[in-house]
Amino acid sequence: MPRSLEAPYIMAFYPPFVAELKARPIICYPDDSIGKSWSESPCLELARLDIGQVLEHMTFVITEQSFVDVDYVLGFFWRSSIRPQELMTDLWIQRQLESYGPSAPQTHLTVWCAGRQVPNAAGIGNASGDTMIVVGREEEWRRKVMGAGGSLSYFIHGQRPPMPDGLIVPYPA
Repeated sequence: MPRSLEAPYIMAFYPPFVAELKARPIICYPDDSIGKSWSESPCLELARLDIGQVLEHMTFVITEQSFVDVDYVLGFFWRSSIRPQELMTDLWIQRQLESYGPSAPQTHLTVWCAGRQVPNAAGIGNASGDTMIVVGREEEWRRKVMGAGGSLSYFIHGQRPPMPDGLIVPYPA
């Protein structure tokens, strides 16, 4: 492929991990900007701590009724270049897997800044193209895993889907 047609990734994500939000699994994808406000080098432990604090706050903000039929969540965590101290969170809420059959899940996207929901994404947009690639790969992987007889739990807690080279980067050594 000619160099001009290669798909460069503007952002990259650290390896994902699974946490909980309102007793539902959330597959967390921290992007490589997450460590900008840390005094230490980015690592999995700091990502878990930083993201865990935001998820704990969101547990109190999100109503139980809005999570009644949620099967799992894809979460993307990043720092804005404008306000790097505030952790931005894109929640791709996946719901009603059984109700909608092969076309499921139904997806609801919300954007959060420092643990507060941003109405209508307030001019910052809903997702980057790189995020869209990850969301698509996750859905393809869920269909493949569950189509082969795997459970939703196996999909969530098992191996993550293959991603294009350069989209997932290791934490710095």
